[in-house]
Amino acid sequence: MSANNNEEEDESFYNLFVCRDYSVKTFTFPFNSSFVYTQQLLCLKSATTAHDLTGQIVWPACILLSWYILSQRTVGDSNHTIVVELGAGCGLSGFIASKFSECVYITDGSEEVINLLHRNQQFLQASNVTIQKLLWGKKSQVEALMSAISFRDYQGGARPVTVLGADVVLWPQMVLSLLHTVLLLLARCPRSSRCFISYVERATSTTALFFASAARMGLRLEEVSLSFLPPDEPSLRSSSTGQHLYLLTVDPRFFSQGDDHEVLLRSILHRPEASSLFEELQLSEAAMDTA
Repeated sequence: MSANNNEEEDESFYNLFVCRDYSVKTFTFPFNSSFVYTQQLLCLKSATTAHDLTGQIVWPACILLSWYILSQRTVGDSNHTIVVELGAGCGLSGFIASKFSECVYITDGSEEVINLLHRNQQFLQASNVTIQKLLWGKKSQVEALMSAISFRDYQGGARPVTVLGADVVLWPQMVLSLLHTVLLLLARCPRSSRCFISYVERATSTTALFFASAARMGLRLEEVSLSFLPPDEPSLRSSSTGQHLYLLTVDPRFFSQGDDHEVLLRSILHRPEASSLFEELQLSEAAMDTA
């Protein structure tokens, strides 16, 4: 049997377990009587727990991040900031951000979810959105995204980046690669770039790992108050839901290294207190590049 036949059989077997029965869902964000925002999106009605297919539905953390974007409505500052959504799933937050931004990159690591994102881009006619596959820690894909972003830089230097991530802190083994990707994006313009991650706490051990790894990665992490939520959104505001929104920025201690992002990255990844961080990243990326 030829290799092509084997690939076709594998694809047919895979398709037996993949649902693509997408329907249009309308998400409504009523801030007050004068501002009610609605966003339509193609997604599944129910979830799968498969590692690479959880992005076919919209999770509560995506709703929380979308509320924040709409409360600011300058998250992308259409004059200069590039927006990148990581682990986007259906892309709710990224497509909403595209309404207030000049340029948005919506990324995910699953080929199936990338196909869904392309369908949503076509459905929404989002001409300022670029869909790009990005598996955290896979060097070739990270470099491809960084290269694409660099084409939009100013002649005099890098443009700031706003990174978005909803429910991306889920698998402990991916935390380091996620934060390294965030660092690479923020380090291009470290004084002005920022990252917002909405997070539903499912395991305190993963939360502790996330905080510790962010510090090792030279990132400052602050919790954002949920006061931007309307009073009639108790399901998102309640502490019992375990929902959080975090702001990550490059620790200002490293700004003394100047504006060269390569020098900045070396100063962070090779400092003594980041014990074995660089080696761990190299091992993780080597494993991803063979995937």
